[in-house]
Amino acid sequence: FRLRAGDVLLNEGQSLELVGRTAVYRVDPAECAFQNSLIRLRARDGVDAEFLEYLMRYQFQSGKFARIAARTTSIAHLGVSRLASLRVRIPDIVTQRLTARLLGSCSAVITRTEKLLAVRRTWRRGLAQALAVGHRRFKESSKDDWRSVRIGEIAQQRSRRSNGDPSVPVLSSTKHRGLVPSLEYFGRRVYSKDLKAYKLVRQGEFAFATNHIEEGSIGLLRDLPVGQVSPMYTVFGVDENRIEPSYLLHVLKTERLRREFSRGTGASVNRRGALRWSAFANILVPMPSRREQRSIAAVLDLADRELDTLANLLREMLKQRRALMDRLLSGPTS
Repeated sequence: FRLRAGDVLLNEGQSLELVGRTAVYRVDPAECAFQNSLIRLRARDGVDAEFLEYLMRYQFQSGKFARIAARTTSIAHLGVSRLASLRVRIPDIVTQRLTARLLGSCSAVITRTEKLLAVRRTWRRGLAQALAVGHRRFKESSKDDWRSVRIGEIAQQRSRRSNGDPSVPVLSSTKHRGLVPSLEYFGRRVYSKDLKAYKLVRQGEFAFATNHIEEGSIGLLRDLPVGQVSPMYTVFGVDENRIEPSYLLHVLKTERLRREFSRGTGASVNRRGALRWSAFANILVPMPSRREQRSIAAVLDLADRELDTLANLLREMLKQRRALMDRLLSGPTS
């Protein structure tokens, strides 16, 4: 069970969408072994180890492992014998090395972009925290007063039903993208066919899933005139004469507020961890002058646009690598 550099490891038993998930051992950490819930592949003579890695990644990403796996109630098993019977295309060694080098270069750029995105997200969280508690101020509003208010003083819960109107898009609240059309985000229907109890959200209103808000899954509807969300969501509007909705959204996504949500969720016993409106409305939020609210929102909106640009770039890179793998790693078997 001792690993060697270049050994490819596959999940033998896992949920169907994760069975066969691939990783390669690169001697870090040193002197490692693998457990029997994994399958190890080691390149034979005439097979490049890096090419083997990408070939197995392609079988996973294209769904071939899922198709050959044996399924139980909740676990899919790849199995050594089923894996050994899978036929794949193996070109000559020179082509293998060129393919691995090309895909390796593409993956290196993707890895650097992922790291840059992670760094910028961390920086953005720190900036939001500093601005939202007044540790960093704008020169033109540095002498303006700050105070704290309870959310219930500036917001009111909404409970309008959509009555199952199919023309109103169903929305999901996400950690990084806010409120998005569910079908567009998941690529399939994950919500109920019966929409009668779903709640309406109008432009300028907020919505969050009561059992996921501590993860930062709260959104402000900006780009659509109206949408509908699951009955498990809480919808609310704010008094825009007192607080800027964009500013409040940024505050609600700070680490400090997420900790408050987590405490409120943990204290709830009647709804299995859901954050009830009464607890949410009692949370204190900082409220600087309207001028400073607008300045804070503008800076953080700009930071979010940068993150969106990087995230979109990363998605395009991943799509391009997938297309490249389709071109280089599919074809007649041998």
